[in-house]
Amino acid sequence: DREVALAAVRQTWRAFRSLNRHLRSESEIAQAAVAQDWHAIKFVTKELKTNVSLMELAIKQSWQSFEFMAPEMRRNRSLAMEAVQQSWRAYEHTSKELRGDKELALVAVRQHGPALALASDELRADREVVLEAIRQDWQALQYASTAMRAEKDVLQEGVEQNGFALRHSVEELRSEPDLVASAMHQQWPALGVVVMPLFPAEDGLDPAFWNSISERSGIRGRLRPAVAIGFFF
Repeated sequence: DREVALAAVRQTWRAFRSLNRHLRSESEIAQAAVAQDWHAIKFVTKELKTNVSLMELAIKQSWQSFEFMAPEMRRNRSLAMEAVQQSWRAYEHTSKELRGDKELALVAVRQHGPALALASDELRADREVVLEAIRQDWQALQYASTAMRAEKDVLQEGVEQNGFALRHSVEELRSEPDLVASAMHQQWPALGVVVMPLFPAEDGLDPAFWNSISERSGIRGRLRPAVAIGFFF
């Protein structure tokens, strides 16, 4: 009986799970269940899984409901935006088409920079999206396009947070004086990801560069000339 079912669901949404398919396809009954707890969308019929107003009830409760929605609903920009604004994690459940939506990507990467990995190829080559991602977390740099990782100013954003961001740059920039200086100012061990020889000179090093590094880091003394080490056999 419909009225009995509706009364039961209004008392507890869990009653919805025990109803037959016909009653679970009733919009009013399903709405009464979902209004109490978004988990009820797992039990609605196929026809109601594409009911936008029903899905809106669920998404306003929790972004997690987005994962259980029909593919058509996960292509709905409004629902996706509501979910991603709550948590960047919802971004991984959006459709392929929405992965190319710049505004949606910005909402995600501003919460969690590495969410850049989920964006479309076009957006991973978009300067604004990439910079916003790196500003949130330098590790997002590894997911940027090759073209972006070849941009000095983009790399600078990363190495100013963590010197090891230099490892994600193209090889040519891993011997660029300003970037290397910024990276080593953050972490001396970042020298390990620098392309050697750092600067071609008589001994493969630029004394002026290393002296400036020691001065910026507060290390006393000047760089001394290299001394050959003899090996005896």
